[in-house]
Amino acid sequence: MSVKEEKSISASRLALVGIVSVWVSIELVSHAFRFMDTNHRMEGLLEGECVYQVSTDNFILGTRSFVNPRSLGDLLKSFDSVTMSEQEFINRIVPCNTLVNINTKDGAVAFSSIPGTQLIALGKKVSINDSTTEDLEAVPGIGPRMAERIVDYRSSHGRFKSVRDLEKVQGIGQKRLLELESYLKP
Repeated sequence: MSVKEEKSISASRLALVGIVSVWVSIELVSHAFRFMDTNHRMEGLLEGECVYQVSTDNFILGTRSFVNPRSLGDLLKSFDSVTMSEQEFINRIVPCNTLVNINTKDGAVAFSSIPGTQLIALGKKVSINDSTTEDLEAVPGIGPRMAERIVDYRSSHGRFKSVRDLEKVQGIGQKRLLELESYLKP
């Protein structure tokens, strides 16, 4: 191959890289404008402690976090690609920390709790009033026996008013409470 041909190939490669770079830049800018569009609801990426996951046919589309609980309709608006023909649940307020699964074949909607392990991984707190023993075991410093004691205490004495109320559970003193507080909420 001659020097002239090598320069020509190098120039072609450079031009191709330039075209790809321009295309990527255009894509990034167009996505940025789409997110700035007032009709596009990108709120809720990591705003608050109220976490939702939306899936279709058990494939998780994403996670949103809001300050307050949302209606199913508002929640689905934050996922542009999700539509639902079933209007029965559209105004229903969905409890925090909920996985919403929509069956695309029949439009059925199923609700389940987001596991404690996922909440912790998202940097969110686990509720001592609503969690199962498995959810509580996801918290560093809480093993199976401690989780069971917390759930048993809650069952016999009612809901915890604050995380500090955990001191009433056998085996949780001030030191352990300080370690747990950053992972738990009432």
